[in-house]
Formats: sequence, C-alpha cells, structure tokens
Amino acid sequence: MEVSEAPNLNLPAKSSVLARTGKVIAIFLSVIDAFYLTLGFAPYLLLSYAFYLSAIYKPKEATFYVIIASLSYILVSYQSAVAERNAQKLVEAISWYKDVNKKYPDTLKQLAPAYIDSIPYAKHTIIPTQYRLTMLKGHLLLSYNARFIKMDYYFGDRSWHTSSIFSTQDYQP
Repeated sequence: MEVSEAPNLNLPAKSSVLARTGKVIAIFLSVIDAFYLTLGFAPYLLLSYAFYLSAIYKPKEATFYVIIASLSYILVSYQSAVAERNAQKLVEAISWYKDVNKKYPDTLKQLAPAYIDSIPYAKHTIIPTQYRLTMLKGHLLLSYNARFIKMDYYFGDRSWHTSSIFSTQDYQP
C-alpha cells in the first residue's frame, strides 16, 4: 500500500515581504477593530484567512492568524462587557433621578455627581463611544452601539431591545 504525499498545488512562492505585509495588515485590522470600531469583524476575517492557509498546508502561518483573531475577539468582547455594565449603571441612575425628580433627565450630565459619580463612555476606544438619550412616546430611551447591534433600553417597559446598526428603523414600543 502506497502512502500518498500531499498534493503539489503549484502555488507561486510568496516573498517574505508579502508575508510580513499580510501580518502587519492583520494586526492593523485587529487594532482598528478592537480600539476604534469595536464591531467584531476582524476575528472572522482573520479566522477565514487562517482556514485558507491551513487548506494550502501552511499551519504556522495559520496559527499566527488564529492567535491574532483570538486576541481581537477577546478585546472586542471586553469592550462590549464594559459597555453593558456601564449602561446598567446609567439605567439605575436615571431611574433614581426619575424617582426623586418625578421626571427624566434632559441630559446625562444632570446625573453626575448626585446620582452617578461620572458619566461613563460606552466603550473605551480611540474615539470614545457615548450613550445617547432620546424621548420616545413620553418615555426615555438610552442607546449605544455594541458591535453590529444597537442596544436600546426603553424605560416605558423597562427592558432592553436590540436592532441592527444598519437598520433605519428605531425601536418602536
């Protein structure tokens, strides 16, 4: 019984410059995604490329992209968890404000320092993402973007609602 060798795909040899450029682009995409956009797209692109590299028998190269994708995913997940935790603190502060003043605050700035120490950012990125307040049918709506999802807390029914950030429709109670 003959042992078959890996097929020769006759792939053109890649120069080391191209390989380094690919790694720099991967790291750049991950950093931009994790610290600026926080959408979570980079890990999926990098993992797709890693599977492609594995398919053409370059496991060491694939491992690099898997590691970068994993780190990027961890950073984006951390940012989302921080945003969720800060949003819950704001919901509690806004509810307390309404209980005391019998109306919702006009801006988040009205909450600090009496109801919350300081107004947190939704995400700690290069350009910080902030929470937004809007009135909807007489009730307040607290919103922020988390990856490709827009998170809305509607004080009318005291619940969170999600929609795509690409959607032109806002939450409708």
